[in-house]
Amino acid sequence: MVDVGAGMPLSTERLLVRPFRMTDLADFLAYRGHPDVRRHLPGPAMDDEAAERYVAARAAMTGTERDAWHGWAVEHRGGATGDR
Repeated sequence: MVDVGAGMPLSTERLLVRPFRMTDLADFLAYRGHPDVRRHLPGPAMDDEAAERYVAARAAMTGTERDAWHGWAVEHRGGATGDR
């Protein structure tokens, strides 16, 4: 398996791709619940408890787990604005 996370975090002028942190929870809930984002995601929106479990699980991932399950946060101007 190739460790695609070996070069992480990855940054550009506007974006930072990095592991999730529990401090991302509020931003995660905000963008995942936004109607313009929600319409592109399968299933219903996560409630606060489910979102907390999701972010906690990704924040706890090791490098190889994160690479296999896309446990990366995408940060723009100081807050998580997406995940991959």
